[in-house]
Order: sequence, then structure tokens, then C-alpha cells
Amino acid sequence: MIQVLNPLYRFLYSRATSFSGRVSSKFKQEFSSLYTPHKEKEIFMQIELFQTLNDNYAAIEMLKGILVYSVNTTARKNAFERLQRIYEQKKNNQALISLYAYGASQYLFPKLLPKILPLLLAEGYTEIAHLLSLVLEASPESNHSVLTALYRKNWDEVIYDIIERIPDIKKKIFWHMQILLKNGRYEDVQELLSNTQPHELPEKYYAHIKKGFLIKNNLFSSEKETRIDAILEWEQWQQSHPGFMGWKNANELFIDYYGARTMYSPDLDLYGQA
Repeated sequence: MIQVLNPLYRFLYSRATSFSGRVSSKFKQEFSSLYTPHKEKEIFMQIELFQTLNDNYAAIEMLKGILVYSVNTTARKNAFERLQRIYEQKKNNQALISLYAYGASQYLFPKLLPKILPLLLAEGYTEIAHLLSLVLEASPESNHSVLTALYRKNWDEVIYDIIERIPDIKKKIFWHMQILLKNGRYEDVQELLSNTQPHELPEKYYAHIKKGFLIKNNLFSSEKETRIDAILEWEQWQQSHPGFMGWKNANELFIDYYGARTMYSPDLDLYGQA
């Protein structure tokens, strides 16, 4: 567990200290004495005015100043929640990761770490997400993120071990099917589908997978029109997938790439590239 915690701790500590370290010290004197409700209300009215004027930078800097320097817990929580809303609206995952890391380090809110997991996955921090998923494995609300992290790391046996302990039959079958599909075991998927009722899978997922196999068969049809129609249907099908989605580079599919080759002419004693 120490080996797990060290790189995870370093990452979270780095994000938390980076968040607080970038806050201007000029706010320290101004916000370190937010004791009275009147002064607190006045400060937040100024922040709302900046937002109304579309000066989000000034609003964010003031909110961060309150969060880092204020000794008033209520004001700090208020600033945290406002920053969270701003970053969520802007879909700024990187800022949210730093905000949650700092909030967790200050014990402002419980259960902030599970919120970081999907953000780490979305931003490509797969290794850190995997480590965090191991730490949070006992947390029921993080199960989906845990399984997602393990799925992307190809730890299929660990996933099977976890889903055996999950009472939800839908989750069991769903993740079993995900692993089979990922590994190209389509015959096993079809057999699993034949032994599964629609209500035993997440909503719309059963029909979606059935349609996917129909399109797959039509792609290899002897009829040209059927194959063309199947390609168009596949485009719509893959865009309407009801499950979680995440793009990643499929480097394993590259066999070779275009590039230059160095050549040498002994007669001219010259090198060249083509």
C-alpha cells in the first residue's frame, strides 16, 4: 500500500500546493479577517459584480484568495462551491482536479477524492486514476470509476473479482460484456445476450448491442447496397452508444508510418533522405 500511496500522494500534494501557491499574497491581509457576516456579504457581492461584467478572472482570483487565506470556514466553503460551479460550467477538468486536491487537503468537504477519479480518466492520468481507484475500492459510490480505471488498464481478472462482490446483477452482466467485447469475443457476447433478459442490462444497452451485431453482419453482406447501408448505420450506432465513452490512442493498431529513409551514395560520398 505504501508503494501505491507515494506517487498518488505526490500527485495530489503537487496539485494542491500548485493551487494555493498561485494565489496572490495581496489577498492575505484582505481576506484573512472575514469574520463578520456583513464583510463577507460585501466581498461576495463584489465577486458577483465581476461575474456580471464577464470579468471571470477577477472573480476567480478573489474566490481563490478567500479559499486559501480566509479563516472563516463558511466563507471558504462558499468560495469553494462557487469555484466548482465556474470550473464545471467551463468544463475545466484540470482546474477541478487542483481544486478538489486542495479541498481534500484542507478537509473542507468529505468524499472529494471520488470526484477526482472521473476527471483523472478524462484528462488521461490513467496511472494515477488506477492508484486512486485501489485506495477507494471500498467506497460504493466510486465503484463505477474504479471499474472504469481497471478496465482501461486491462486488469480483467481484478474486475471479475470486484463484480463478483457487487450485488447489482445489471453491473455484473454489463462489465462482463464489456470485457468480452473489448477482447473481441463476439461469439461469447452473443451467447451471453441469448441468456440475458433486456431488464438485466442498463437501459437501452440490450437493444443497442443487439443492433450492433446486426450491423456487423450486414457489413459482410454479399449485397453492395446492404454493406453501404450498414456503414451509415454504424456511424449513427457508435455515436449513440448508451454506455460511458472515452477516446484514447490506439497505438497498437499502427504497423508502420510514413517517414524518411537515409540513403548513401559511395560514388559521390553524399547522404540524402527520401
